[in-house]
Amino acid sequence: MIQKELDELRDQFNNHVVRKINGKVLPSGVSPNIAYVLPDQYGGENHLQPIDKLAAQGLMEAIGGKELIQFVSEEYASCAAEVFHSLGVERLTMQNVWVIFKDMLPLMHP
Repeated sequence: MIQKELDELRDQFNNHVVRKINGKVLPSGVSPNIAYVLPDQYGGENHLQPIDKLAAQGLMEAIGGKELIQFVSEEYASCAAEVFHSLGVERLTMQNVWVIFKDMLPLMHP
C-alpha cells in the first residue's frame, strides 16, 4: 500500500510540467522526466554510467538476494494475496486499508 502511494507520488512529480522561469539554473517549462531523457535540449549533460546487469545481480545475490528486501516469506505473501483477492476488494486506498487489514486477519490464521 505504501509503495503504491509512493509510486503514484513519484509519477505525479516526475511527469508534471514545471512552470517556465527565465534565469533558473535547473530546467523549467518541461517535466523532470523529459529533462532527464533529453538533457542536452535543456542545458544538461548525461553523466549516467553503464553497468553490467549480471554483475549487479551477482552482487545482490552475494549480499542476500531478494530475501534481503522482502518483509515476509514468499509463503506468507502468497497466502496474504489469496486472502486479499478472496475479499473482492475493488481498490485499496489509504482510507480503506485498515478495514481490509482487519478483515484479512482472521482469514490468515483461521
